[in-house]
Amino acid sequence: MTEMRRAGVWCGLCVVALMGSANSLLAQQIPTIGYISPQGGQAGTVVEAKLGGYDWTPDMQIFSLDPRVKLEVLGPPGEVIVPEPPYWFGKKGRGSALPMPRETPVRLTLPADLPVGPVYWQAANANGATTRGVFMVSRTPEVIEAFRRKNSDVQTLPALPVIVSGQLTKIEEVDLYRFSVPKAGPVTCQVVAKRLNSAVRAIIQIRDKAGKVIADISDSEHRDPAVTIAALAGEEYTLTIYDLDFRGDRAMNYRLEMTPLPQVLAAVPACGKRGESQSVTFIGYGIATGAAQLETLARNIAFPATPGLKSFECPVETAFGITTTRMLLSDLPQALEPADANPATRQLAIPGGVTGTLSERYGEDRYQILGDPMKPVWISAAAEGVGASLDLSVTIFDSKGVQVATNDDLAGTTDAGLLFKAPAAEQYQVVITDASGRSGSTASTYNLSVATPQPDFAIKIPDLLAIPVGGKIALPVTLDRREGFAEPVKIEVTGLPPGVTVTAPPDLTIAAGAAALSVELTSAATAPALAAMVTVNAAAPVAGQPATRTAGPVLVAGTLKPPFTIEGGGKDDVLKWPRGTAFPAPVTIERDPGFNGEIRLEMAGFNDRHRQGIRGPEQIVPPGAAQVIYPVTLPEWLETTRTSRIVLNGVAKIKDPAGNERFVSKRLLTRIGFLPGGALMKVGHKNDELKVSATEPFTVPLTISRSPQLPAPVKLELIVPFELEGKLKADIMEVAPELIHPQFKMTPLATAGLKGYYELTIRATTLKDGYLPVQSETKVTVEFVDMVPTPAAAAVAK
Repeated sequence: MTEMRRAGVWCGLCVVALMGSANSLLAQQIPTIGYISPQGGQAGTVVEAKLGGYDWTPDMQIFSLDPRVKLEVLGPPGEVIVPEPPYWFGKKGRGSALPMPRETPVRLTLPADLPVGPVYWQAANANGATTRGVFMVSRTPEVIEAFRRKNSDVQTLPALPVIVSGQLTKIEEVDLYRFSVPKAGPVTCQVVAKRLNSAVRAIIQIRDKAGKVIADISDSEHRDPAVTIAALAGEEYTLTIYDLDFRGDRAMNYRLEMTPLPQVLAAVPACGKRGESQSVTFIGYGIATGAAQLETLARNIAFPATPGLKSFECPVETAFGITTTRMLLSDLPQALEPADANPATRQLAIPGGVTGTLSERYGEDRYQILGDPMKPVWISAAAEGVGASLDLSVTIFDSKGVQVATNDDLAGTTDAGLLFKAPAAEQYQVVITDASGRSGSTASTYNLSVATPQPDFAIKIPDLLAIPVGGKIALPVTLDRREGFAEPVKIEVTGLPPGVTVTAPPDLTIAAGAAALSVELTSAATAPALAAMVTVNAAAPVAGQPATRTAGPVLVAGTLKPPFTIEGGGKDDVLKWPRGTAFPAPVTIERDPGFNGEIRLEMAGFNDRHRQGIRGPEQIVPPGAAQVIYPVTLPEWLETTRTSRIVLNGVAKIKDPAGNERFVSKRLLTRIGFLPGGALMKVGHKNDELKVSATEPFTVPLTISRSPQLPAPVKLELIVPFELEGKLKADIMEVAPELIHPQFKMTPLATAGLKGYYELTIRATTLKDGYLPVQSETKVTVEFVDMVPTPAAAAVAK
């Protein structure tokens, strides 16, 4: 951060007074969401969090899609965060570059009656709108992962149940948690990442107090794995989490859910008839005895009578407490799979449902239905919907064995379903198969249903739209007509941003038989550049009764055109430049007529060839300036065998037609490129490790090697790590050109209470050609101990 502020002095040194203007060639830089941390909270609490976003500006509008959740912005986005070391080198270093976020502080107020599950949020500015992010709500106590100085640091968790919000912030990061339970019994641990839209594919290992691995699972398929152990009373266990490819990034978030309960995998039947009660056999780990093995438990379940409810969290009472599992609800009569595998004796009732089990890996189940060409049926097979990890397919064969219909996945799920219109009146076989390879156990259950479809409709709209102030945009409304529904549908649009109206068509009606409507939105020339959550309602008669359907909300953002263009002076050229030095990149600014304001240059959120800690400052381009030199810091550890690049955004503050100050952003047209060469300066030390007093000043002997191109003095400074802020200080030291072996002094503060090992970073900085910063860093491991000051130490103190 200090380094970036220092580089900001360049704005006054490197302005070239050129004139010029041109119209903007590209649209503005649209903001993107990354993550929220912590990733969830307990209902009835207030959570302070950070929203990670890419290419965000100070005027971001943040929205909760659930009106019950109050989401407040506590401050502007922070500085662009460059990924921290360690970095990949060699072949792995040639992968996709990590994005660089800004973090915005927010507060979420969660009502006590808020249901468990996801709450979605979005953001917008005068450049556009983001997609949706997710925040998870629970009824379990929650904690945040503690700061770790090194991978071996272990965080002790409070009493279970508990949920931990964690991040694999750095490459090769390993998170360790210690837990115990007062009573012997099952403990279930689940890492949630996929449901957070996080890229984490976790390895979970659990070790006992002797260090023996008692559980080890891998999320290679990105399915949010869970594992259950049989825990002993009072014994300490250590749980380890890391990414299977040892990736790390601030957006690689996870939630670790720890419960002293068994894990339910399946229920037979998986679906119950609405308003009825029946015996259900639950299948899971430790569900009967608490052992880490697959077991069954029978309970009588009363299924809710709530109309329209398709599933519910079913409480399952065990000897270790009440756990839950998701079960389906239906108005259809439900049956269990016949024991006889002969399809001729497996006649499905129409309408009706059946719970089956694919007890053989890659096996299949066959059923029969009587087809009627005049009566189409909807056939669906659900496994994901009941928590099973199967990838189902439904295939229909006629009496001659000819395939007449098939479906693998419905939209957004690995469950299958199809509308079957029988070609002839005869018997057909319905075949259920699994492509996941996870079938072959008593927990490999599914629910197969056959229903007579009813006329109905649904509407769909996009998640986001951007409308230029004074311009127009089409809001597409898609109509899904089901089973012969052909009525006209009346559309209503509500919640539009100020100054935005519906201007076409005159009649907001989807005509009979039509499948879509394009609704024209128009922004007045005097409209403010603000965003709002917009809802679309649809009304039509269904089976003679009035019916309404709602879609959305869609985040509609009013946008402003950036009145400038920025371009790299090298036009995508690549120059060889020394590592550890600031690369002077010329940037040209072309302004639209009438705009003469400041422009802030900053690193873009996404840089496809950004590598290994390359960074640049936030630099102000003064009014009227048409060219500046932008300093790109090339760390001394950069690989010299490959080119790297950086992309910038230009950000300007302008007023919208209503007088509101808004920020517009535009991306550099070309990339700034360089090929790192050998370094001009190196600072180092001979000691692998220093043992020093926790209360007395000490010195670190250093060696500075430098090129003859660097005759200026060298400045030494301590980069204080987070955990030592306010505990250790070191004055900046200026080293004369002729001094090769300086002694750098540090002083522990009296009340610091330092103990143990810390890795300290010492940075050396000088100037090349009087204005180009050159830097080198060295790391020193220091062990702070209690010791009596020696005469030498006393001399240092004086």
